[in-house]
Amino acid sequence: MNLGASVAYLPVPDHGDSGVKSVGMKEYDEPTVVWRLKRGRSVAHATIIPGTQTTVSWFFDGSMDRVENYDSLDLAVARAEQIRGILEREGWTPAE
Repeated sequence: MNLGASVAYLPVPDHGDSGVKSVGMKEYDEPTVVWRLKRGRSVAHATIIPGTQTTVSWFFDGSMDRVENYDSLDLAVARAEQIRGILEREGWTPAE
């Protein structure tokens, strides 16, 4: 991942063969939803927020549940994916 360039790439679930795809953004200066899941009527999503530290936040049914700061984009995305894996093991599925 090249964060020195004007384009950053975030790995997000593809649910195809690799399970991950890269999404290019013109500039990495806005919050980006990494994944969305659902279980019954409930919905969840993770958002990466750039800054001096990279912030990852999780929302459940529209309410912020947790926020964590990391020194790098890679660590924040890895944590978001770890939480996604936990939720999928608990029965959450990708939102359409």
